[in-house]
Amino acid sequence: MLRKLWYHLAFYGFLLPVAHLPLVVLYRFSDVGYLVFRFIIRYRKKVIAENLRNAFPEKSQKERDRIQAQFYRHFCDVLIEGLHAIAISKKSLRKRMKIKNPELLQPYMGKGKQVILVGGHYNNWEYLVLGMDLFFGMKGVGVGKNLSNDIMHKLLNKRRTRFGMEVWDASNVREKFAFYATEKKEMICLLLADQSVNNISNAYWMEFLHQPTPVIFGPEYLASKYELPVVFFHTSKTKRGYFEIELKEICANGATENYGDITFAHHQLLEAQIKEKPQYWLWSHKRWKHKHKAPEVYRKA
Repeated sequence: MLRKLWYHLAFYGFLLPVAHLPLVVLYRFSDVGYLVFRFIIRYRKKVIAENLRNAFPEKSQKERDRIQAQFYRHFCDVLIEGLHAIAISKKSLRKRMKIKNPELLQPYMGKGKQVILVGGHYNNWEYLVLGMDLFFGMKGVGVGKNLSNDIMHKLLNKRRTRFGMEVWDASNVREKFAFYATEKKEMICLLLADQSVNNISNAYWMEFLHQPTPVIFGPEYLASKYELPVVFFHTSKTKRGYFEIELKEICANGATENYGDITFAHHQLLEAQIKEKPQYWLWSHKRWKHKHKAPEVYRKA
């Protein structure tokens, strides 16, 4: 009981009031955080450097160092924007994130269909998760893993879902999709499928940023099983704190695609986005911790 009270006091008495501060103020914390993360604690410096070296062997060390410095600045902004997301208003959210071509989803609306929206941890994904119902005019769903702290998880999800979107735990996604498909309930489900896989036996191996990479096959499996369209979202930063999303259709019916084509196309689009402005991807995660036993057996571009 005391533990629950403590977390509620910390959340509503400190975290939420700080999140309500204007972004122009919160970005000053980000500026300080950049100095701390880069020069003092050197947050995952070796991981980031190795990822960049393997992903961009054609670039000079000076160029990779510049990307790493830019990443630290962006990473701190992402943390601050994620904090601000638990307090941001609908008006401000609509102002800060625009959908360039929402009409691409029009053919799938009003037909009891589900749409799979794929992308990566690139630029600001928190604003998209938060505003899916507002942006697309469909029931929005985000998939993720529960935080280790169950109390904080519930408090954060309550804020995340305040504009109508629903959060699904990654462990029961198949059951949820089966229900929505059977009941012909319309929705759009966001799957960020660029993180490291937990079980490489269920992964799809392909070349991604010059490296044999096990990638999550879930979006393609669901699209194929339930005959669903798959749409990729490309996020551009127009200026600090402002973003624009362009939708790109990968397929209209996953059941008509050849094995691996959806997964391959998704990651090729993501790779092109990363290569365009690499500083906005999440280089600090250990994306390539799994190694292929037969590195010659994977799909190449």
